[in-house]
Amino acid sequence: MSEAAGGKRKAWSEAEDIALLRQVHAGRPFAAPFGKVMQAWDAMATILTACDQVARPDLDDKKAQHRFTLLLAKHSARNKDAAAASGVSEDYGEREILLDDLSSAVEDLKDVKIKEKNERTDEAQRQEANGKRGALSRPKVRQDRTSD
Repeated sequence: MSEAAGGKRKAWSEAEDIALLRQVHAGRPFAAPFGKVMQAWDAMATILTACDQVARPDLDDKKAQHRFTLLLAKHSARNKDAAAASGVSEDYGEREILLDDLSSAVEDLKDVKIKEKNERTDEAQRQEANGKRGALSRPKVRQDRTSD
């Protein structure tokens, strides 16, 4: 029964979360090139719907991406809380290990994209400055406008 048909939402089980995280870890759909990200998420969702551990026949690219984003946000908040609570031991399972790996990968990808953007901006500014310098250093040739 789907949510649109008036059914209740089905909570994700830990096994489904782990299957999702394993597939994201293997495929890295968040790292797909511009314009191909949702295709990568769709391919991953198709693989997950065929998986025995995931009982979600209506899983699509948006739902998979949203669940992954939600898991990362919860993991980040949990890490902040754990850092504030000193001396408290945590249960660390496969899900947390995968989330640690994937959150690092997402952050690294963000850093690389920011660095590339800054390099493109710097290069554009250098080219613009060189163009202005070249335009200012050229001698101006005056055209004679004498009528014959």
